Amino acid sequence: MDQGNSKNGSHLPESGNTLIIVLIIMFGQGSWIALNGLWVELPVLVSLGIPEGFNIATWLVLIIQLANVGPLLFTIINYLTPSQFHLELQTNYIITALGAVVTFLLIFLWDEYSVWKLTGKTHSTALLICAFVLSIVDCTSSVAFTPFMSRFKSVYVTWYFIGEGFSALTPSIFALVQGVASNTECIANQTFIYENDTHEIRCYSWVSRQKAPRFGPGIYFTFLFAMAAACFTSFLLLNILPLSRREQQVTDSTNQGKANDSYQYEMVADGDIKQTKSNIGTPVPKKPIRFYLSVFTILGIVNALSNSVLPSVQSFSAGGYGLKTYLVAATLACVSKPLAAFFVLVKPMNKLLFVGGVALVGISVGSYCMLTAFMSPSPPMQQTVTGRGLIVCAWVVSSGCFAYVHANIGWILRREPDNRSLLIWFGVITQVGSLIGACVMFVVLTFTTALVPYYEDPCKDQVSCDITNLI
Repeated sequence: MDQGNSKNGSHLPESGNTLIIVLIIMFGQGSWIALNGLWVELPVLVSLGIPEGFNIATWLVLIIQLANVGPLLFTIINYLTPSQFHLELQTNYIITALGAVVTFLLIFLWDEYSVWKLTGKTHSTALLICAFVLSIVDCTSSVAFTPFMSRFKSVYVTWYFIGEGFSALTPSIFALVQGVASNTECIANQTFIYENDTHEIRCYSWVSRQKAPRFGPGIYFTFLFAMAAACFTSFLLLNILPLSRREQQVTDSTNQGKANDSYQYEMVADGDIKQTKSNIGTPVPKKPIRFYLSVFTILGIVNALSNSVLPSVQSFSAGGYGLKTYLVAATLACVSKPLAAFFVLVKPMNKLLFVGGVALVGISVGSYCMLTAFMSPSPPMQQTVTGRGLIVCAWVVSSGCFAYVHANIGWILRREPDNRSLLIWFGVITQVGSLIGACVMFVVLTFTTALVPYYEDPCKDQVSCDITNLI
């Protein structure tokens, strides 16, 4: 491995092997790509007439919460098994393969409907079953993928979080190509012509209608299958390639609590990172319990907001400024996630005060997003460029801050003694925080009228009548 270039006697962290980095990014991208991809495809599915209509989103929220049985079982079984047995290896083989198989089935079964005897209504049975299995896959990845990354040198953990950020960005971009965000158009339903000796008055009856997407759900789910298959293939190669094994630093139960990287990265007085050669087996002091409690508290709050609370209100918040603003805000927010994780690679921080400060910035800016959501359909400065610019910036900054905190905490825990157990808890707290946030928002969205959507009329700027001078 090439070491970082020195500068004033200090060193930057090593960059890692390029092939392994690519495999880890593809592996990380598969963590939540199935569910994220399903979410962004919902407008197209609704426009094509699935039985549940817009209620499909409520079904999906319920299914995801039930799917938390996956990480729960993983955590229980991992606790009951001997410490030298690493459950995540077998688990990841199962869930990555299952994700690829189920996304493949979605290509052909997404529009298979049946009547449920219990309700007497038609439902998207195959779609809902596939969504449940994919929810188990993605929820379990939170507790199984990160402990697997503890096998690799510290530098690779951040690349994993960069890949995880792409799990939201990649399907969003593909959905934009499909035309999912601009699927309404305004057409002249009727034209009325009135004439006299000097004028012709032509009046129109404008109506909005759904535009056909550039390609159907079958092709879109083919893309999701390709990404899921790439995740499985990447995980397989990360396990069998000799090059990958050389980039791993696996510790057994007797070595937990000892340094397991040949290079340690320490903070120096000016805040830079210093790379120092250390002996394998040099004890690394454990942090006090209150440190881990603080870290996991921050992690839980950040994931409750970033994975559940804020995504639930984005259509009310940014959507209140129009479809184009919502599209820009949602897309750039997705872009900010891998960029924020990449910043951890460039400048990681092990100071909890700094990480907490970034989280506080994200919470503060996210509060503005919440405010605009609860003020919908008339958010502040709705018809101004300033208002639209502020809401886009708010979503980008809050998403970026939360992604940075999430990735930086993962980097901190990877460098701690007993990092495998800590990264399992990292995944557990991520899911617990997300679950609590989702339950709160499910109640708010289902049983209250606090959030009112803004419906933009695509025909609002159309001219009702025009007059032509005949003389």
